[in-house]
Amino acid sequence: MDDRLIRGLLWRARFGGCLLVGAMLLMGGGCRRDVATLEQAERQHPDLAAAREALSRGDREEAERRLTALLRRAPEMPLAHLQYARLLDEAGERPLMAIYHYLRYQELRPEAEKNEVIARRVRQLAGEVGGARNLRTRLEEAEARIAALEAEKAQLMETLAKIQGRSLETLAGPSPSAGPVLPRGSPPLVRYYRVQPGDTLLRIAERLYGDSGQASRIFEANRSQLKNMDAIRAGQVLVIPP
Repeated sequence: MDDRLIRGLLWRARFGGCLLVGAMLLMGGGCRRDVATLEQAERQHPDLAAAREALSRGDREEAERRLTALLRRAPEMPLAHLQYARLLDEAGERPLMAIYHYLRYQELRPEAEKNEVIARRVRQLAGEVGGARNLRTRLEEAEARIAALEAEKAQLMETLAKIQGRSLETLAGPSPSAGPVLPRGSPPLVRYYRVQPGDTLLRIAERLYGDSGQASRIFEANRSQLKNMDAIRAGQVLVIPP
C-alpha cells in the first residue's frame, strides 16, 4: 500500500474526529437523538435486515451481496456503509475497503457519537496495512539476499573446483547459475535455473527443453514458490525437472 495513501487515510480519520467534536458542540444533544432516530429507521431497510439475518446464520456471502447491492442503489445511506465496513473488518479481509466505508459513514454522518471509536479503528487498520506492506518488503529483500548468496556460493564452488582441478559437478552437483546448468557427462536428475530479466516459464521451457509446452512441468516442480505461471521474477532459482 502506498505510504501517501496510508497518511491520507490517517489524516482523514483524525480530521473526522475533530469535525465530530465541533459538530457536537455546535449542535448539542438533540443531534444524538436525531442520529438514533435516523439509524433506527435505516435499520429497518429490508436489505440491511436481510444482511443481518444472513450474518446470524453464518452466511457472509449473502450478507455481502445484500450490502453491496444496497450501496449501489443507495450510496448515501450511512448505516449501509457502516455495516459493510464492520463485515469486512470482522472477517479480516480487504482492510482498505473497510477503511473506505468507515470513512464514508463518518462523512455522511459526522454528528454520530460512535465516530470517535470509528476513527480509532481506522487508524489501527491503516497501521496494520502499513505493517503488512513492510513485512512483504522485508520478505522480498530477504529472498533477494538469499538469491545473491546462492549465486556467490556457486561462484566460490566453481573457483574452488578450478583450483583443485576438478569439475563443479564433482564437488556439489549442479548449482544455481545465471542460466541453465548444463551437466557434463550423464545428465543430473535435477537441474536449477536462475531466472533472468524478461524470462517467462514458456521461454525457459523452450530454452531448456526445446519445447515451450514443458512450462507446466517447471511450474509444478516449483509450486512452493510460484503462485501462478506468471509469478516469476529475476534472480529466482527454479528447479528444472529432468
